Amino acid sequence: MFLASTVALIALLQQPTTAPSPGSGSNLVKNGSFENGTTTPTDWIIGWTGGGQLRLSRQTGRPAKGIAFLRVESVGGLGYGMASQDLPKGLARVRVSGSAKRQGSFEETFIALQGFKGGKQVFFLVASAPKSDQWESFKAEFDLPAYDTMSVHALIKGTGSLDLDDLVIEDLAPDRTAENNKPKPSLISNSDFELGETTPSDWRPGWVGEGNPILRRLTDTPHSGKAYMRLDTQGSRGYLLVGRPVPAGTKRVKIRAFMRVSGTLEEALLGFRTVNSSGAQQSWVNFTNMKETKWTEVKGEAEIPDGLVGDLMIVIKGTGTLDIDSLSVTAE
Repeated sequence: MFLASTVALIALLQQPTTAPSPGSGSNLVKNGSFENGTTTPTDWIIGWTGGGQLRLSRQTGRPAKGIAFLRVESVGGLGYGMASQDLPKGLARVRVSGSAKRQGSFEETFIALQGFKGGKQVFFLVASAPKSDQWESFKAEFDLPAYDTMSVHALIKGTGSLDLDDLVIEDLAPDRTAENNKPKPSLISNSDFELGETTPSDWRPGWVGEGNPILRRLTDTPHSGKAYMRLDTQGSRGYLLVGRPVPAGTKRVKIRAFMRVSGTLEEALLGFRTVNSSGAQQSWVNFTNMKETKWTEVKGEAEIPDGLVGDLMIVIKGTGTLDIDSLSVTAE
């Protein structure tokens, strides 16, 4: 984890909205009053330690509000790290408020939001950088870039303790949050197999290595919607690959589907491959070799390096059927 002070200082200089926005009225922080717990507050952990030792505790002597507050402190000398709690996904704009104070000698003390996307930090937004040994209230509003995960931190770097109380984080854009949580459109057309008659539109056998397997569109027992796709070896041994490319320039894909099989199959694969400009395969990853006879969820992610393109791949080998439904291939 990278927590450079320069990143934090840049975030501190960002201008939060000057005009207050109406909040959702509910606190996104679990146990933000720190009233729950005994020696440590419930729902909070030491999320990361970059040096020395830290201690997290629930204190009851002279809180800013209520009956208790959180304290994160160094133990036996200099400490670097933070007390943390994960926050919900899909937030677009938030208000952060609370009270904080510190005692000791520090290079850094922050109450901050940190977000990651694709394994990389995309924001470190400082709501408060307390300097006083007396309770000081704070309030800040932030627009959030797109993120995969986000946490709130009480961070220290130095010797002493940082106290936090009455922490509230409100969703200021519930409508936009709902919009962000809507499913992303699939990169592959007719991925729900709703279109077509005896065969699904936009789908065709890509390569037949053995027998006479076919694609079928069926409506008898879909996982969802009104239809699904079946790869069928027609009662004898067959070997079939079905591929669908994703748009050029896509860097990372997330794949989700429901699958089931029947018969005796050596391979019932859902995977992803990359190829170069000459069509030569560069990589292949399998997300499953399905064995279940009931609809079963399959998930996977794949990266597409610069200069390559990617294909979704479905494979059947043996004697039987492979069904697939509720397929989603989205850019991440």
